[in-house]
Amino acid sequence: MLLSYPALERGTACTPCRKRKRRCDGVRPVCDNCASSNGLLNCAYTPNRRQLLQRQVAELESQIDSFTLQANSSGRDPAVPISNKLLNSTSLPSAIGEHSHISGSRTRAFSIATFQVNAGGANLFVSRPLEDPSIARWKVQDEVPHGIRDHLIMLFLQFRWRHPFEFSISRLLWSLDLPSTHPKAPHPVLVNAILLHGCLYAESSFRPYERVFFNRICRHLHHSLAHADRLLDCVTALALFSCYFYGKWRTAEGHYYISGSMSLAIACGLNRITSLDLGAQDTASLIDPATDLIELGDRVNTFWTVFSIERTGAMFSGIACRPADREISTIWPCPSDYYEDGRAYLRGYGTIGSLYNGDADDNPVALRAKGYASLNRASTLLAKSTFYNSSHIDSFPDDIHIACTSLCALADSLSACQHSLEYSISADGIKSIMAIAFTAAQAAVIQIYNIPALAKTDPSALDRQQTACRHAMLAVREVNTLAAEYFPLGLGASCFHACSAFYLLAEISRAQVTLLPVYKFLVRETRRVDVGHTIVRIEEDIGTLLRTFERVKGFMALESEAGLHQMWYTPASA
Repeated sequence: MLLSYPALERGTACTPCRKRKRRCDGVRPVCDNCASSNGLLNCAYTPNRRQLLQRQVAELESQIDSFTLQANSSGRDPAVPISNKLLNSTSLPSAIGEHSHISGSRTRAFSIATFQVNAGGANLFVSRPLEDPSIARWKVQDEVPHGIRDHLIMLFLQFRWRHPFEFSISRLLWSLDLPSTHPKAPHPVLVNAILLHGCLYAESSFRPYERVFFNRICRHLHHSLAHADRLLDCVTALALFSCYFYGKWRTAEGHYYISGSMSLAIACGLNRITSLDLGAQDTASLIDPATDLIELGDRVNTFWTVFSIERTGAMFSGIACRPADREISTIWPCPSDYYEDGRAYLRGYGTIGSLYNGDADDNPVALRAKGYASLNRASTLLAKSTFYNSSHIDSFPDDIHIACTSLCALADSLSACQHSLEYSISADGIKSIMAIAFTAAQAAVIQIYNIPALAKTDPSALDRQQTACRHAMLAVREVNTLAAEYFPLGLGASCFHACSAFYLLAEISRAQVTLLPVYKFLVRETRRVDVGHTIVRIEEDIGTLLRTFERVKGFMALESEAGLHQMWYTPASA
């Protein structure tokens, strides 16, 4: 039986349905016909007459602005490289991890552009808001004003702690200063992904620019993949793009792009970097070998960034991820400054095969990756156990017991771990990274003991879970003292949907981000413990978790404000 859709106004059907003369339901971002036949990204809507006229007016105004700028450009100073601006700026501490705030005067300077027009010898000043005229000019000229570009890059660097990003800041800033024709210049898809992330943390006046960067990423992404052009930049851009979607509550799109990033990373051989020997690099790859240790270190960190994001997304979406642990031979990552000064050579070449070895010489970046890997491992075993009944549970007990022993050893080693401030990472930066490593490892212990076969046979199961929960709450209280730019969203980015009351049922979706196993365990404890100081402490811990989830909620877009259907345009139109 064919579906019957209500009649739409003339011109409101999507372009593919109009071409095929099919009845369209007009649902955005993808109508039902296109979703069932053409896939997710092929549905486009033609702007109505009013929108076309507004676009034409904006383009005409942008041309006037362009002529005005050209007339006054002779008296302006040449553009200063962004690396010099950031290195000389009072906001530099924010870019490298220290506390800083953007001055109000500089923010206002980016919000309003003032143009001087010479009309018959008289000076006429025209103030224009940072809206459609500028956007239209960008579409024509494909160039972002230097002031806005630098501002958004600075915000991206300042707030990078919210995600498991690790890269050489000095190398990135150096590459951004290069002309677009230089072979070492970053691909436009990466530049626009960075600017899009900057918009997330910028003032509301920058919100209209998200659409511009969004469409440019789509366009340049197709170009990079079609021509195999700077694929490493494409890997990073896809990871940034996925974080943007996760932050907008578009988990399906987020998983789509992070899966694409991981697939491309595997094709580039990023999962097979077995040492820091430049002469021993894999030549059977889509990319050229790294030319120095900094570049090789960025590749190692890029892989573990993609790994961490994909594993996190898979845990709360319930979708399988790849590659399997046995297919990964890339060494554990280091802080980027280790590759810059050569300290990375002094570290061991451990891989995910040695995940559960509590190496006292581990650095915070490696421990964060281990935390994500251990929690994913425990959650996978827990999910697998639900598909086995009592007659088949003996088919994989060895995996459970080995993982349990190893995960407990890793959590214990982290509990006794003390890191000095020898790193160039700021003190708050180390706290942010270690919060994820610590809570993920403790949550992994709670998860592994949730497996029925283990919980029933190990008399110490409850005690181990209680200890892990107490240690995790210490990290939660510590991370709640951090400033907004350091707060890691991986603590509970998907949890607060399910956490509206203290005594909510523990079966809260499939989300397994680092704090959710802790929350579910505490909820179960409220049912087991009736009176005394214990129940008071448990309720206090639950209240602390809920406040943490609410803080995460404040850093992410509300579902009602996501509005990404307004950005689904044909990439060629941007």
